[in-house]
Parts: sequence; structure tokens; C-alpha cells
Amino acid sequence: MHNPFSIYGMGEFQDTDPTTVVSNGWANQTFYDRFHVNTNNAASYPYLLSTSFEVGINARYSILNNGPINYKYWSGQLAHMSLAFPVFSPYNELLEKRNRKVHWGMGIAVQPYSLVAYNYEFDVDDPNAGLVRNKHFGNGGTYKMVYNNGVSYKDFSFGVGLHYIFGKIIRNDQIEFLDNSGAFGNITSKENEVYVKGLQFNFSAMYNYILNPMTDGKKTDYDKQKRITVGASFQPMSKLKSRVDAVDFVYSRQLGTSISDTLSYLQSNQEYKGNYNSTYGVGLSYQHGAKWQVNVNYDGGVYDQYNVKGLEADYRNTGMFKIGAEWCPEPNSFNSFLKRSKYRLGFRTGTMPLAFGGEQTKVTAGVIGYGFPVYVNRQISHVNIAFEGGQKTYSEKFKEKYFNIRLGFNLNDDYWFLKRKFD
Repeated sequence: MHNPFSIYGMGEFQDTDPTTVVSNGWANQTFYDRFHVNTNNAASYPYLLSTSFEVGINARYSILNNGPINYKYWSGQLAHMSLAFPVFSPYNELLEKRNRKVHWGMGIAVQPYSLVAYNYEFDVDDPNAGLVRNKHFGNGGTYKMVYNNGVSYKDFSFGVGLHYIFGKIIRNDQIEFLDNSGAFGNITSKENEVYVKGLQFNFSAMYNYILNPMTDGKKTDYDKQKRITVGASFQPMSKLKSRVDAVDFVYSRQLGTSISDTLSYLQSNQEYKGNYNSTYGVGLSYQHGAKWQVNVNYDGGVYDQYNVKGLEADYRNTGMFKIGAEWCPEPNSFNSFLKRSKYRLGFRTGTMPLAFGGEQTKVTAGVIGYGFPVYVNRQISHVNIAFEGGQKTYSEKFKEKYFNIRLGFNLNDDYWFLKRKFD
């Protein structure tokens, strides 16, 4: 893994949406499901019908382009892990013949948030110092832990998410004087370790307008309801605390030995608090029963007040426009596996926080997805896969083309909080 642009700030931001949300066009403002969870929108949790445990992984192939120079690499990681459940079991309602107006869902999740991974060097011929080699390498990143709660009343739902960001980022810069044959001091190194943590609060809401609430004098089955969903979310300006440990030293390699001397070492017990970001989003979707749905979403980020100590970068406000769709030929088909499956696609275009050389990073990408049910012990689970291809444009000279494969495994259990009855 190597992305030289992760040298700045928090590193390369990761896509934190689950596989199903991504393959629906990154529809984080409007996506909800009875078996899948939308970890970035707590207002979706009350619609869960059963406990959902989900694990996602991804693999990525990238081509970094700098004019005539191309650098290709593979990378992969755990994308997310989540556990969510309805607090009031829908099966208790069915057994007790109750029609509860208030539903409550909650869950936890952990996911990579940003990644630092680079290692490169270049030589400069200085007229005074001779040939000088510059080396830069870094690793680490940040993670996000999520605790979501969502409550619905009739057709309206509201959610609150508590997000905890934490991590450690290491960056090392070296200067080596290749023409210096002196006894000492031909390599100078500076290493920074930055520990970061902070809390974010996310507020979200959804409203579902059912176009056909009644059919033949009875309430329309859920799988046949035609629904218009409006969703929105807002995260107030958050702050991050950082602590910077720095060490400067010089060392020399001669005759196969290594001699080093520390110039300075600073272990800071002081935490710096700086502004991070604020986010917002809106979305609209139409669902034609369980057969098909289309959506359009927009997300924005406010970064113009960013000033996290030790993770300096030129971050700017962002905007991302997204559209997506899903189709299932026959949701209740018993004799055709392909007809029960779901086929998805999406597209997005917009800007990302990092500005390089005065130009803000732009991204354009498309995704196609496929999901199918799996029955284990008479309970339904799902496997979802998404294929994403796109391009990030850092500047006129620096571009990255990438292909991402996402795989999500979703296990459902209907029996959590089920009241047992004995005769």
C-alpha cells in the first residue's frame, strides 16, 4: 500500500458506508432496510426487523499517474464491522397481537476512518552539499467507533449517533548527504508520532410517505407499499484532541556500523484541541414495494476551520452528488435464485477535503452491486458485493484511477429479545 497524498493531515479518508449502501449509490441519507444496517444514519435503525451482524472487506487496485510516470499497487483491509438490533422484538408484537406505534433500534460499529501509508524518496543535486537524498515514509491511521440509537413513530424516525475517532499516525522525514564522507552527521531524521481522539454527534431524520396505505380495505403489505422517503442528517462542528511526540536525530553508517545521536526528543503530555469538521446531507428516494427503488443524495462537509495540531493540511469544504437504484425481479420467488437477488448501481461526483497545489481533490466514480439471500436454520442472511471504479484528480498532473471490490456478509437472527412462553 502506498499513497503519497496520505502524507497530509489525517491521511487518506476511507469510505465508511456499508456495502449495501455503497452499491445503492452511496445512499446514506435515505437507505433503510429490515435486514441491513446503515451505520452512518441512526434514523434507519428503527426499521430493522431482526438482529443484524455485518462484516465488510475490500480490495483495491490503484494506478497513480504523474504525467509519464505510473505507479500501480494493490491494497485491502477490513472495511467495517457492525452489530445492530431492534430493542422491541417484532415477533413479540406478532405473538402478542400488538401493533406498536413506537419502534427503537440501536447498534455499534467499528470502521477504518483514515489511512496513512507512503514510502518514497528522491535525490537532489545541491551545489554546496552535493547529492542529497530525501526519504519520506509514514504509517498508521484513525478509526471510528459508532454507537447509534434510532426511534420511529408512525412514518417519522429520528436518530442520534455518537462517533468516537481515535488513532495514531507516524511520519518520518530523512535527509541523507551521500557525498559527505565525514565521520558523523551524514543522515538527519525527524519522526513525529501523533495521537488523536475526539467525539462527534450526528443527528438524522427520515420521513416516509406511503402512496398506497390501503389495499382492498386492508393495510397494504410492506413489500407492496409505494414509499417516498425524505432523509437528512447534520453533524455539528466537532473537535479533535491531539498529542505530538517528536524526535530529531542524526546517524552515520560507516564500515557496516551504525552510529546515532539524538539531537532532541520531545514527549508532549499536553493535548491540543482543534476544530475538525461539520457535515450535513439530504436525500430523496422512491421505493416501488420490494421490487425497485431509486434515490438521489447530496452530502456536504465544512472543513474551512480545520486546525488539528500535528496533522496540518489544506482542507476545504466538500460537496458530493450521488444517485443510485436497486431492482429485484421477484422478491418472493421460490424457484429462482436469480429472481430473488438484488441488482444495484450508482454514481457519484464531487470534491474531497484535501487541496494540493492550490487545487481541491475531485472524485468521480460508478458502482454496480449484487446481493443475494442465504437461508441458515430457517433464517435469512445476505451476501452483498459491489464493484466500484473511479478517478481521483489531485491536480492537473496527479491523478489516481482505482478499482474497488467490496464484499459484505450479513447474518440475521430473529430471536433476540424474544419472550419465551411455556404451557
